[in-house]
Amino acid sequence: GTQGTQGTAGTPGRQGILGTLRIPGIPGIAGIPGIQGTQGTQGTLGTQRIVGAQGNAEDTGNMRTQGTAGTLRIPGIPGIQGTQGTLGTQGVVGALG
Repeated sequence: GTQGTQGTAGTPGRQGILGTLRIPGIPGIAGIPGIQGTQGTQGTLGTQRIVGAQGNAEDTGNMRTQGTAGTLRIPGIPGIQGTQGTLGTQGVVGALG
């Protein structure tokens, strides 16, 4: 059979938000961790071939030899799964005022 198509790769994780620094003397807020990437979709399965038609018998006289059945094709290999998205980097903590 035909080989399955490859799965689409996962989307990469988004980067974390940087820590804020505004008021003196107050620590910055820690950055939010990045969102994890989505997993890739799985490839489609290959198609299987249909068995060949059987030979017809002759109307009169000697019987014809029977037609050979078509060979089955090997099922397709499943598509490769897409790679998982990378995790976003965590934001940097803001410096002390």
